[in-house]
Amino acid sequence: MNQGTHLNKEGLARLRTLTSNMNKSRSFAEKYEYLTANPPIVNAEYIRGFVDGEGHFAVEINTQVTRSAPTIACSLQVAQAAHDVLLLNAIRGFFKGTRLKPSFDITSLIETQAVPNVVRL
Repeated sequence: MNQGTHLNKEGLARLRTLTSNMNKSRSFAEKYEYLTANPPIVNAEYIRGFVDGEGHFAVEINTQVTRSAPTIACSLQVAQAAHDVLLLNAIRGFFKGTRLKPSFDITSLIETQAVPNVVRL
């Protein structure tokens, strides 16, 4: 585009081809299989950027009368479409000890398709 190739018929046709191949026209299975074939490389920088756009930290303070002191629970929540569950699993592996909600066999395309639209870390 820097060279202005999108301003002629051939360039415009190429742009249309590229946009038609984006995620919105891909099936659930294609999106899921992409991460199977191309596992993401997750490191601290990746997590920092990804969570900044797609997640949040939560802090819950429980002050029940039955306890002598309040309890504090901290969590990281990242929501994604179910076809990206393998990405969430890679992030889960980075943190060693988190869980995915809802629970299901993430290696099964059929089970993944059956869960609600969002899975959380």
